[in-house]
Amino acid sequence: MAKDFDFLDDANEVLKEQGETRRGADANPYRLGTNETKTTRISLELYELIRRIAFEEKRSMLDVTNQMLLEGLDSSMFSNYKKYLNN
Repeated sequence: MAKDFDFLDDANEVLKEQGETRRGADANPYRLGTNETKTTRISLELYELIRRIAFEEKRSMLDVTNQMLLEGLDSSMFSNYKKYLNN
């Protein structure tokens, strides 16, 4: 069974010969603390919609939610509150 993973050892040796130990960026976008966020409660129906949009557009739920909120702030009903946004 251990023989099945010999290719990983071979790949590791090739990387060591090239002077590399791993590939990829140093910053992990999924690491906690990269974006300061707060939790909020939304209806289950809206949550499922955000989840579907994020999946279909290959984006994070945070990005989709932020875009929805920012576009909502552009509406005439909430446009006077946009001045409090730090962006």
